[in-house]
Amino acid sequence: MNIQIKKTKPFKKNKLYKGFGMVSGNNSSRLLMDYKYEHPDRYNELLELIFGKEHLAVTHLKVEMGSDINSSSGTEPSVMRHREEKADVTRGSAYMLACDAKKVNPDLVLDMLYWSEPRWVTDSDDVFDARYIWYKETLIQAYNVYGIKFDCVSVNRNERAVEAEWIKYFANRLKSEKNCRYDFSKILIVAAEEEGSLRISD
Repeated sequence: MNIQIKKTKPFKKNKLYKGFGMVSGNNSSRLLMDYKYEHPDRYNELLELIFGKEHLAVTHLKVEMGSDINSSSGTEPSVMRHREEKADVTRGSAYMLACDAKKVNPDLVLDMLYWSEPRWVTDSDDVFDARYIWYKETLIQAYNVYGIKFDCVSVNRNERAVEAEWIKYFANRLKSEKNCRYDFSKILIVAAEEEGSLRISD
């Protein structure tokens, strides 16, 4: 008997289904906070349904870094309204939601992304440096206030053209950080949040 074995293509990890993701943006998560304070049992039940390991509905949570603008259906408050301000991650509800979701599923992947940036960043003489400070201070205060560590950060503005030099700048600075609250060099970089294109591959 002559049996022929068909060769298969090598397994590609980047094409492996890893679950659904969820975005907390436009300050929409504040509606969940009504449940947290008025009906905490229902709030916990909702979190279990959304993030619980038994259901594994959502395995990746991305939160919007607010900038006090209406980014589509609402306004996510800015965590830093000027450069000298300590980031205030309690202004919106996204970081609290991230904290609570992590308690339900410690393996949940946390990510953050900006739709727009505060005016002090845009008007800065060195936009890359200012934008990096905004990210860094947010990461630090999210840990200080809620004890959450981000697994990755999306550094390219949501649904905008790819800023390759900014992505490389951010990655280099993040990887070289010293004396942070946790090891920033382990944070993964999500290079682009493109819509309808794959320009990042170029």
